[in-house]
Amino acid sequence: MNIFLEIFNDWSRYEIILLSISVFLFTFMGPAFAWVFVKDRRATIFALISSLITTFLVVSTVVVVATFISNITESYSYIYLLTGTFSALNVMTLTNYLVAERGKKDFDIDFVTREHFNDTLKLVSIIILFFSALLIFFKGDLRNIIIASAISSVLALSTNHLLARILFKDRDEK
Repeated sequence: MNIFLEIFNDWSRYEIILLSISVFLFTFMGPAFAWVFVKDRRATIFALISSLITTFLVVSTVVVVATFISNITESYSYIYLLTGTFSALNVMTLTNYLVAERGKKDFDIDFVTREHFNDTLKLVSIIILFFSALLIFFKGDLRNIIIASAISSVLALSTNHLLARILFKDRDEK
């Protein structure tokens, strides 16, 4: 618990409240939108678990960074913004594939998860290339934020895909 107090030591109440609101909105608005637009229980559960795992990964990444760096500023909240954005994009692609393919006569959930895997792979490669290019130009805190964002984003997307494979397994295979 002391490490969390140490992380938020130099933050104002406004920054802590703003971060808490954004975490709450990200965690619960994504599953709400999945339920409204898809009306599929598995898609809603996928969106909720994905957002919780993303939040956990970001908190874990910030705690690891805090063990190496003594002063964590509010700019480290961008880690959550970047990772949450990439994770939300990943969840939306799966949701969009479900909506587009669900009404077809020859609906195949394996096709949806394969397409989701291809998009996840593309997104991971873009993240790695983009953040690697940014590392050349930045030093100090910005470099640490970029590295932490890239690591937590790749981990979040990987766990999203594994979670999709588990939740959207074809029922005939069970």
